[in-house]
Amino acid sequence: MALARNISARHAATYYEKDDYYTRDRAPSEWHGEGARALGLEGPVDRATFAALVDGRLPNGSILHRGGSARRGGTDFEFSAPKSFSIQALVNDDRRLIDVHRRAVEVARERIEATIATRVTERGTLRLESTRSAVIAQFEHMTSRAGDPDLHSHVVVLNVTRRADGQWRSIENAEMFKEQRLMYEIYLSELAQGAKDLGYEISGGKHGNPELAHITREQIEHFSRRARDVEAALESQGLTRETSASTTKRAAALATREAKRDYDHAMLRAEWIGRGKRIGLQRQIPHEPVPQLRSNEPERARDAVRFALEHLSEREAAFNRRDVLVQALRAARGSAASKAITAELDRGITDGELVADGAGQWLTTRLALETERRLLCIEQQGRGAVAAIAPKGRSVAAPAIVGLNEGQRSLVELVLTTENRIIGVNGLAGTGKTTALSVARDLAEREGFQFVGLAPSHSAVRALEKSGIESETVQRWLLDRKAESRLSRRSIVVLDEAGLAGTATLRAVLERVERTAARAVLVVSRIG
Repeated sequence: MALARNISARHAATYYEKDDYYTRDRAPSEWHGEGARALGLEGPVDRATFAALVDGRLPNGSILHRGGSARRGGTDFEFSAPKSFSIQALVNDDRRLIDVHRRAVEVARERIEATIATRVTERGTLRLESTRSAVIAQFEHMTSRAGDPDLHSHVVVLNVTRRADGQWRSIENAEMFKEQRLMYEIYLSELAQGAKDLGYEISGGKHGNPELAHITREQIEHFSRRARDVEAALESQGLTRETSASTTKRAAALATREAKRDYDHAMLRAEWIGRGKRIGLQRQIPHEPVPQLRSNEPERARDAVRFALEHLSEREAAFNRRDVLVQALRAARGSAASKAITAELDRGITDGELVADGAGQWLTTRLALETERRLLCIEQQGRGAVAAIAPKGRSVAAPAIVGLNEGQRSLVELVLTTENRIIGVNGLAGTGKTTALSVARDLAEREGFQFVGLAPSHSAVRALEKSGIESETVQRWLLDRKAESRLSRRSIVVLDEAGLAGTATLRAVLERVERTAARAVLVVSRIG
């Protein structure tokens, strides 16, 4: 993905200069950004200017506060084409895909520059100023360290930006890191769309990335020695890419990294062609471009945004704008450009289909708002609506409660003495809620009540059943039309892991409870 990492002045003086990481093998390079233009930087990136900027020294003679050798010199975003694109562009020699890659990086780079901000202190108050002015050094590479075809670009955002008053200051890059997943999805979307325009068929690849359909998984793996090395390092620790934290994967990548080498590109490509022939790689190049019809792009963008909103609203009532864009871009995957999807999202806000906060970063749907209101209404109308199962004095005196800790006793007492139809239990995982529910069930059943257990997953169902409550998944229960007829005033519906059920599911459960005058216990576990 668009792996973002900070580079320091110390690294510039050692690794980045010693290894000539960016400019080695005469990698194509270029200055970009409003800040670069303001500094008079254009054309290829030269090593001396790059090193000076990383160190906080500007071409106009200004020197930013350095903070020593550990000063953040910049942030490097690496945009790597999926392996089949590298194979087709560099082994099968369809150089048009390199241009597609460059255009895709350009669109993602625009998103990066839109996040540029700096801290400003006014009368003792700190605020962020959005400058949208970046100094970007971009480098393009064609090989991996293992000598495989690997089309990728480094977009290095130097730690300097120009404020509205003309002053040059360091960048606050927190927002860039938050948006790195969105930046890469924008890149992949543009890449897939560009390949389709050339006549290529796109398929879903590993990790959900687009791949060229005519190149097989075996051929992709053959030209992915670097990835295999990293996966082997993780496997030695009993891990996989999917189960590893980003820091763990980065450590594995560093541990298996070979020294950067100079390659004779003509000889290297000849080697790639020979390897390709041995594994049956076919040189299939569509020579007749098939530009995609753009007339239906708004409709495709609308479908993608609708899918994203439905997907996100299954779990949350409100969601971050960038998460909507990420999900929509994945759903569209080359059938609608990122600008069309962004325009569709903005249209939904303008037309009132979506509700945004003041900053426009958090969104919700009208349906989600109505669901939230309905949930609150059910809870409020259920207050004082039922009689206590047992008087407080009698519940406290029950022998079964004596051996419980304070938190467990509170849970049992709440279930038995509440006069509210809906109650919530919020506790740390592993604090004995199962034991407490077992005691509450036993005491309530003595009073003629019956527990019904629900959970969003089979594992949670099994955990709930340990308390002696007959349980099933909430999805299965909602699909069972006869389930509601089995509820009564003496039914207590326990929904475990209620926080994972989603607002629409929670509404459906509570409406059943309300219609049948039953009761509900919503159990939420938190970690730490």
